[in-house]
Amino acid sequence: MDDTTGEVGRTSPVKGWRRAAAGLALASLATAPAGALTLAEAFAEAVRTNPNVRAAREAARSAHEGVPLARSVWMPAVQTDVSASLTRIGSALDFSSGLFEGGIGTSPLLTSQRLVTLSATQNLYHSGRNPALIRRADQEVRQAHAVVEDTEQVVLLRVAAAYLDVLRAERTVELRRAALGAFEARVRENEAQFEVGDRTAADVAQALAERDVAIADVAAAEADLETQRSLFVMLVGVWPRDLVPPGEPAGVPGSLAEAIRLAEGEPPAVRAADHALQAADHAARAVAGDLGPRVDLRGTITRTLGQGQLSFLPDSTDMTVAVQVTMPIYQAGAVGARIRQAHRGRERARREREAVTREAAQRATAAWLALHSARERLAALQTAVEASQTALAGIQREADIGERTTRELLDAERNLVSRQVAALGAERDAVVGAYRLLEAVGGLTARNLGIAGLPDLDREAADARWRISHGLLSRGGGRQPEP
Repeated sequence: MDDTTGEVGRTSPVKGWRRAAAGLALASLATAPAGALTLAEAFAEAVRTNPNVRAAREAARSAHEGVPLARSVWMPAVQTDVSASLTRIGSALDFSSGLFEGGIGTSPLLTSQRLVTLSATQNLYHSGRNPALIRRADQEVRQAHAVVEDTEQVVLLRVAAAYLDVLRAERTVELRRAALGAFEARVRENEAQFEVGDRTAADVAQALAERDVAIADVAAAEADLETQRSLFVMLVGVWPRDLVPPGEPAGVPGSLAEAIRLAEGEPPAVRAADHALQAADHAARAVAGDLGPRVDLRGTITRTLGQGQLSFLPDSTDMTVAVQVTMPIYQAGAVGARIRQAHRGRERARREREAVTREAAQRATAAWLALHSARERLAALQTAVEASQTALAGIQREADIGERTTRELLDAERNLVSRQVAALGAERDAVVGAYRLLEAVGGLTARNLGIAGLPDLDREAADARWRISHGLLSRGGGRQPEP
């Protein structure tokens, strides 16, 4: 097929849509040029620096501390108390004046005392409350990690859409500018032919109108490009430079049934809801433990140091070891209300888990149907672009011999550009639709994409699990925030 139209040798806005579409599909297999930003690099940059992802990671680190906090109920509580007192005990006989100075007098008796006490308390049993608290904390950590992955998916899907939107906008600008050049050439052609009497003033006016519309289309396309670039910078934090057109990602479900099956168990949002349900169940068990007995082992060592006018009294050391059993009898209904409240919370978590599962299945279904619709639309538009190019070439030849009007030729050129722009949008929709389906089934996390260099939250959670020295041996310390 000839890629040129008209006697002026004007180049067609796109040299064959099939060739352009094939370039889009195969570009991800080619080596990216130096300095280019691939979609994988944009993913890695976003998941490292995006504020929403980093905030979710900090929330997870906060949840890590819930485990040592829950474990602290099993650990002994040791403390020391030091006190000093000064006591005036009325008055006492004073022989210092002696009989030779007028007899026996009186003077106040002052005594001082210092107490040093070391005490320790170790809980031995609390009706299953303590293990339930630890299990709840573990589930809350897993829930927080799932929320991090869900946040990653939301951000990465937006990054994929922004990446493809910038590409689409860049190519739309190229198409619109090429179309503007074509219409400007058409204006010059009609003006030249008008001068020799081969075209009418109406033909020239029609060409001018199409050129002005093309100018407006270029301005709108350029504004849209800058908007998409600013959105990309907001999400990724870097300027979209030399973007490389990606293909559809690997791991997309091969059938609707598979997509629904994965969506009901794999997405981070579903796993987060499941962990929230288990945490609520353990919380209800922990509250129920307050109805049962509690057994504590208590030990106390007290050292008494006496001074003052009774310093002749000897110092003493007392040691006490006791087992204390506490059995609640009446608590004004407080524990019962907390138990009912915990049970309602557990039931709410169960309903929320059911709602999240249903929503995940619906999103997977919608994403699957949208992807296949986008693929079919892309194929149809590719055919339409090829047909429009063929039609334009034929109309151009017929117009050259006077069998077609200027209006028909201009309409054919405008239709070609419109369909080329629509095909770019369909190409974008097909790739983004594949990523949306991958996100719906839980495959768009940093872990699944193999993004390296990220904080290992699982290791951090394991390190925090037995972090029990803070307090006397440490001032809290903790992990430094991410740079």
